[in-house]
Formats: sequence, C-alpha cells, structure tokens
Amino acid sequence: MTDTAWIDTALSSARPQAVGALLRYFRNLDTAEEAFQNACLRALKSWPQNGPPRDPTAWLILVGRNAALDGLRRRGKHDALPPDEAISAGRRARSRARRET
Repeated sequence: MTDTAWIDTALSSARPQAVGALLRYFRNLDTAEEAFQNACLRALKSWPQNGPPRDPTAWLILVGRNAALDGLRRRGKHDALPPDEAISAGRRARSRARRET
C-alpha cells in the first residue's frame, strides 16, 4: 500500500455510514454528499501530517456536519430581509396580541 492509499481505503469504507449519518442529520441528500466531500478534502489535508484519527468515520461525520452548518449559516446571511412594511405589520400584530391577553 502506498503512503496515502490508506486514506483512500479509510474514506471509501467510511462513506456509507458517514453519508447516512449526515443524511439523517440534514434530511437532504445534496447537503449530506457535499458535507462528506468537504470532510474528505479536509482529511486529505490533515491526515497525512497528523495521522489518522482514532475513529475516521466519526471524524468525517463531525467535520462534515460542522462544514455544512458553516455553509448554511453563510448562505443565511445573504438572504434578503423582509420589507419594512412586513416587519412593522408583524410588530403591530404582536403588540395587539399582548394587549388582548
């Protein structure tokens, strides 16, 4: 086995369980696949220098989940805010509801 062939073996064997766990977490196959791919890229950068983690599958799930959550947060920051009229209407409705209770 070559120096990095063990990484390929670890990633290939961890894929079904890791993608399954990420799919259960995100309930979206595209997000789960992208999270796993990002985790694999990070593994390819980290594992040759630091060695393999004790549980590669758990490492890939954790890193993939964190990477996907970061991506979702970044995308959420770019969503447009509702118009001012909608915000004002929501505040007035909440204010009326508090007075009625």
